[in-house]
Amino acid sequence: MSKTTKLVLKRFQVCELLGITRGEFEYWFPVFTPSEFDRKGLDIIQVFAFSLIVHLIKEVNLKPANLPQQRLRNTLKEIVDLLKRDSELNYIWILSYDSKADQLLHADDTSFYQFVLNSKTTTIINLKLLWSHFRTKFCSII
Repeated sequence: MSKTTKLVLKRFQVCELLGITRGEFEYWFPVFTPSEFDRKGLDIIQVFAFSLIVHLIKEVNLKPANLPQQRLRNTLKEIVDLLKRDSELNYIWILSYDSKADQLLHADDTSFYQFVLNSKTTTIINLKLLWSHFRTKFCSII
């Protein structure tokens, strides 16, 4: 991971890698990312964390207004910390829209079933799968 944490991508590179416009970046980035993220230069782990927001909005088709902003900032910070310690990221991210809550659980933790049962609208994201896909797609720069 040492190469990963040293590589810094500029805003236009992040937009290009994630397939978003600069306007989308400028709107979503300050709303959903922790203050520790510098919009002028992101390391690859932070790009991955931000890509999760892009994934939620573009692929899962969630409306930005329906996402719990502060909870997402905290979770992205936690994901970055986890990736710096464990390169596998064997976690599941559960977002519940009716309670505007989210939970980050190890993939082997079965308590997420209860969380899902108590919510009417839930999205479950397999972070290990997304991290693996991200690394494969961008292996030339990681």
